Amino acid sequence: RSKAGALFLFAVDASGRMALNRMRQAKGAVHALLEQAYVNRDRVALLSFRGRTSELLLPPTNSVELLRRAVDQLPTGGGTPLAATLVHAMEMAAQARRRGFANVVLVLLTDARANVGVRAERAGVDEELRQLALGCAQTGLRSLVIDTQRNFLSQGSAQKLAQWLGGNYLYLPGANGRAIASAARDAAL
Repeated sequence: RSKAGALFLFAVDASGRMALNRMRQAKGAVHALLEQAYVNRDRVALLSFRGRTSELLLPPTNSVELLRRAVDQLPTGGGTPLAATLVHAMEMAAQARRRGFANVVLVLLTDARANVGVRAERAGVDEELRQLALGCAQTGLRSLVIDTQRNFLSQGSAQKLAQWLGGNYLYLPGANGRAIASAARDAAL
């Protein structure tokens, strides 16, 4: 393991479907992950995706307070640009590797029901997402997809995304912040 620890790219779906209680669970997960991060020399970056783009809300940090503030002020609403998030995550992972982070983990908190593409029209969004996810896997980017969709409504989109990414899958409603932090740590190993 490198001296730099791991970099967790925590990408939170802030689209209109992301209910308030799911956002609370996301915040609990980020806080628990950061508490562990300090001990392990890890860093956590916070990405938000909604509308048409992915946005870096907080660059890599080990500051619990900075991350707490960024998560608490997370804006919500709009579409689900999951493809843009994968592109953004690959760019950040490449940049982090150049800076000495050998271990980069993408933690996606989403229902994975993408409806906004990077280049694709609405009908081609799923295929574009599949291609980008396979590309992420080929770069060696480790991943954990945390499914925020209610079980009785689930269409299996998050499980499919996790498979395409070659990553781990966790169903959020059954997991608290500590469980999510533990799953993220497992994905880094």
